[in-house]
Amino acid sequence: MATIAADQLALQRLYHWERSAGASITLTQPMGGTEVREFTWAQVGDQVRRMAAFLKAKGAAEGWPADAKVAILSKNCAWWLMSDLAIWMAGYVSVPLYPTLAPETITQILTHSEARFIFVGKLDGWEGMKPGVMPNLPGASYALSRPVPSPVNSGNCTRISTAR
Repeated sequence: MATIAADQLALQRLYHWERSAGASITLTQPMGGTEVREFTWAQVGDQVRRMAAFLKAKGAAEGWPADAKVAILSKNCAWWLMSDLAIWMAGYVSVPLYPTLAPETITQILTHSEARFIFVGKLDGWEGMKPGVMPNLPGASYALSRPVPSPVNSGNCTRISTAR
């Protein structure tokens, strides 16, 4: 198995590109219709830090272990990548969930991983997946997803916006 040099890991690459090409566009996100949102390396770094700070504060307030698990349930989008980087930046472990899973599988993965939080993004079949997310699991939804009061309407899910 090949070893990856420490300076080639994902967060180190983000820091590198943020420093050396901060104004360059790195992500382009279709928003629907003809609207497109572009993110520069600097904007990605800023949003990732904001999400990481949110997670660290939540983890500290709720006594999460150092290796707490944070789930991501979304189709591929800019915020999926940014939340994954934010989870790592906060020192936690990502639990990615395919956006096509059955609710029973979602419950099994979230339970087995002991996820403490979930990011919910745009999903074609959210209504069918929603029963798989435990009512006591706090979470946040992405800009592309419908505002979701909570994964199962328990008031635990907030809309995440990292814009200034």
